[in-house]
Amino acid sequence: PIVVSWLPYNAWAFYPFFFIKRGLGKSSVEAIIETLNHERIHVVQQRDIHLTFSLPLMVFFVIVEIKGWFNPLPFILIIPFIPTVLYGVDLICCYFSRLVHHEKLSFNDVRKDTCFEQEAITMAGTSDYLFRRPMWSVLKYL
Repeated sequence: PIVVSWLPYNAWAFYPFFFIKRGLGKSSVEAIIETLNHERIHVVQQRDIHLTFSLPLMVFFVIVEIKGWFNPLPFILIIPFIPTVLYGVDLICCYFSRLVHHEKLSFNDVRKDTCFEQEAITMAGTSDYLFRRPMWSVLKYL
């Protein structure tokens, strides 16, 4: 984890790192461990996405460059953000699901409904979860 002075949340994951707000150390030990586990789960979720989507795309872009079909540079620049794009798609789906049911539409409530947050929230208290977590376990929370 990387400790930073300001974040909108207590912690934030961006593969392969996660950032922790400086004041988090004043919380209880259990809360800190749960937050760290929560962010580790997000890092592993993002790793799954990169292994499934980003790695094959990189291989494709190398082939494209070798063959001279087109310049892949603009497309290569989006690869680090593929997990963010998928998270955003899930967030939009959750938003419209709540909108259809005329439910409260606060951003944090909608964010907590995403499959990525559901897995991380549900399993944050289980310290050995990442040792036995199968790849793409997040799909159980769709």
